[in-house]
Amino acid sequence: MSGKNFPFQIITLALFIGLIVPVAIQDGMFMDGLIYACVAKNLANGLGTFWDPYFSASFNTSFHEQPPLFFGLESIFFRLFGDSIYVERLFSLLMGCITAYFIHLIWKLVHRSDTDIQQVSWFPILLWTITPVCFWGYAQNVEETIMGAFVAGSVYFIL
Repeated sequence: MSGKNFPFQIITLALFIGLIVPVAIQDGMFMDGLIYACVAKNLANGLGTFWDPYFSASFNTSFHEQPPLFFGLESIFFRLFGDSIYVERLFSLLMGCITAYFIHLIWKLVHRSDTDIQQVSWFPILLWTITPVCFWGYAQNVEETIMGAFVAGSVYFIL
């Protein structure tokens, strides 16, 4: 972060933090995000397996509604950081940072011949950040957070 684009980079970072963090530190979560956190926490506590996730003994006893990679990775965070509600928020924030980093790398790769355009890699990150469904998803622990990181990574590696 330097040069004439520094203020824009700071504004983009501030918006990223300002749109995600205030909602993420509040109690409460979208129902899907809550179910995903429960399944990941159960997996971290030894209930269920990666290919046979466990939600509850009385409801959704066989939980196969979503691909298990999200639960597997989030359960590692529960094992490492404990049972706080902020564990899934940290996981989502990390996925957001990884996605933003890949957007930055893609922009620089696509515009590798023009260094002036490379310097405005904050712009696509800003557009991605202010999209309501994006910052809402990162605050609500939905699976699209990890999907965004993997899609952005695959686009980068394809290019």
